[in-house]
Amino acid sequence: MSIRAALAVLAILAVARADRAQLVELSIPPLSTEPALSGWLTPHFACWDPALAPRDELFVFLHGLDGSPGACKNLIRTAARAGYRAVGITYPCSWVPFQFCNTSADPDCYENLRLEIFDGVDHSPWIAVPSADSIENRLAKLLAHLQTTAPEQNWSSFLDGGTTAWSRVVLYGHSQGGTNAAVIARHRVVARAILSAPPADASQALGGYAPWWSTHATPSASYFGFVHAQDALSTKLAVWSLLGMAPFGPAYDVATVGAPFSFTHQLQTTLAPALAGQYHNSVATDATTPLGAGGKPVYEPVWRHLISGGEHVLTPQLGADKASLSVAAGGAVHWSLNAGSQHAGHAYWIAGSLSGVAPGLDLGAVHLPLNVDAWTLVTVTQPNQGPFGATLGVLDALGRAGATLSLPPLSDPSLVGVQANHAYVVLDAWTPVAASNAQTLVLN
Repeated sequence: MSIRAALAVLAILAVARADRAQLVELSIPPLSTEPALSGWLTPHFACWDPALAPRDELFVFLHGLDGSPGACKNLIRTAARAGYRAVGITYPCSWVPFQFCNTSADPDCYENLRLEIFDGVDHSPWIAVPSADSIENRLAKLLAHLQTTAPEQNWSSFLDGGTTAWSRVVLYGHSQGGTNAAVIARHRVVARAILSAPPADASQALGGYAPWWSTHATPSASYFGFVHAQDALSTKLAVWSLLGMAPFGPAYDVATVGAPFSFTHQLQTTLAPALAGQYHNSVATDATTPLGAGGKPVYEPVWRHLISGGEHVLTPQLGADKASLSVAAGGAVHWSLNAGSQHAGHAYWIAGSLSGVAPGLDLGAVHLPLNVDAWTLVTVTQPNQGPFGATLGVLDALGRAGATLSLPPLSDPSLVGVQANHAYVVLDAWTPVAASNAQTLVLN
């Protein structure tokens, strides 16, 4: 079997293995979680990957004006595939604050309106949100409901005395939901606040932006933003600057700069929406987000970057707990794989070579630092068999995995001095997308 044919077989096996890990998705009627609700009854959405070890943070999505979490399922699924227990909640979002606050002399007009949506306290004369309908109550009741529905996911760990443990929440809001998320992050410390195309809460009466932008409980390092360049970019950049995001890097265009986007906290896009002219929603909603190969949203790497807080490993790493094994005594080498959270849920495959690492093998745009020989074919065609433990698998929520090579005691002195090199390829669907460094194992 040629190396190309072996790789094709491996890709099929890897995809089949990865595809078995299906997401669990629930559409939850809000009244089933809180009978006291007075409206806004479009179903909540919950999603997680049971094959991944869950992260210690909860992902919460806030929709925009008269929206629903069901309109942004691909974004929420991206969080689930990165190991988050992810929810999108339906909540009161039926007002355009600009209509009430643009000409108001009250400097707190915007903040009070959004704060009432959050906590259900009577802060604003313009709206009436009962406490039962507030974001605070709806989310807590949803988590309690999910604890009953799926207790193995330990949803109650995100509750503290019946309210949400906000310090462990990754809060992602789109449009009006983005600015609502910013107000929540002003009053509560959250793990991250991601503002997708947020309105700027500007006031003609005040001659500028609402003062609430400038101070916040959540530190500036925990804010991230994403917007289309044709969607009032300058105003988004202005309020992001007020939040202290500018020192973490400029707003790179994801159409020209790929992950990890120089680890910036501000991102923009010039890509055409799936629906002409829908610039504002194209960064979040299923119907307007552009799709790439296989129908995947092109913004998945962007969403992963924002959700994980810019957590990336630039080059997949392969570590080993030992550099040599005794031929006579045998033993095992334990490998640690770290490809970064951007590869969470992707398949990996460890290959080997007895003939060195240069010139290596090019797999499309990916360079594998192994020369092809008989050992390569053995490792490719016999993963997870015999001496190979977990050499083909799926990376966890952090993009990590472990594998082993176990050798029995051998009596062949010709093996002494042999150097075996091993590296791994990361596979996204049918395509190698990254490769690790090579680790050398010497037999002595």
